Amino acid sequence: MVDKDGKRHQGKQYYYGYKDQVSLNASSELVTSVIPGHANDYDGHKLRKLVEKDLSISIPKSK
Repeated sequence: MVDKDGKRHQGKQYYYGYKDQVSLNASSELVTSVIPGHANDYDGHKLRKLVEKDLSISIPKSK
């Protein structure tokens, strides 16, 4: 963690709440898949699941 003076030190960070990972079809501007998650979930881990989910239900690729 970095304090207000810019010094680094170890400590715990807490995240509260939830967020959704969403895939969107750019052509139609419609949401195609949603995966709910916790506030501290890393976005990169959900991208593959969203793409695979869209491909499994034959969502056409955007042009």
